[in-house]
Amino acid sequence: MDNVNHPTHYLGHPSGIECIELVEHLDFCTGNALKYVYRGWENSKGSGVEDLQKAIWYMRRRVEYWKTATEKQRDRDRLPEKASDVLKRILDADHDFARSSVFTLLTYGIEHSFAVAEKLIEKRIKVLREDTECCTESSSQTELF
Repeated sequence: MDNVNHPTHYLGHPSGIECIELVEHLDFCTGNALKYVYRGWENSKGSGVEDLQKAIWYMRRRVEYWKTATEKQRDRDRLPEKASDVLKRILDADHDFARSSVFTLLTYGIEHSFAVAEKLIEKRIKVLREDTECCTESSSQTELF
């Protein structure tokens, strides 16, 4: 395991594609949002909720930028073809419709798509919190016996 060059939390996607292969083609805020979704989506025991909250923070930051960006700045941020190819490979291997939708919405990043992605991430946070509460309750009950 190489936590510097190939951290395991960026290798866990069913496609086997490392997160950096997609985010290196995106702007800073969108890339960070996608990175936190990538590592936090399945992480119910660790910092999954916090990672997804960070993704939302970066998405909101990006939307604020778009409000003042010029057309030239927005054109510069269009998705390169190489990123489209990587995204297609990721989506082909992903059987989690919500996560696939978030990846697509973030990668093609238009302001309104971020609002939809945020709703999907908030639903996932709720699931992760419920899973955490369930595990905490069952371990407490086990200790009683």
